[in-house]
Amino acid sequence: MHVSVTALLSPSPGSLPFEIVERKGLGHPDTICDALVENLSTGLGRAYLERFGSILHHNVDIDDRVTDFARRAGGTPRRN
Repeated sequence: MHVSVTALLSPSPGSLPFEIVERKGLGHPDTICDALVENLSTGLGRAYLERFGSILHHNVDIDDRVTDFARRAGGTPRRN
């Protein structure tokens, strides 16, 4: 693995007078997807505990599936 470190050429965010952030509401697709993934991961963890006695490593990422669903439904999927 190659690691590259470079100097920050712009001011650090903490040194600026303000920071602009994006807030996404409850109905935003990203917020909905995050909630689904969080609930799925929690449920999977509980199932692992019940069946195996410990939480096994798992990666739960349904973003691509939600994006594909939005595309098929005629929506405009957006990647961050």
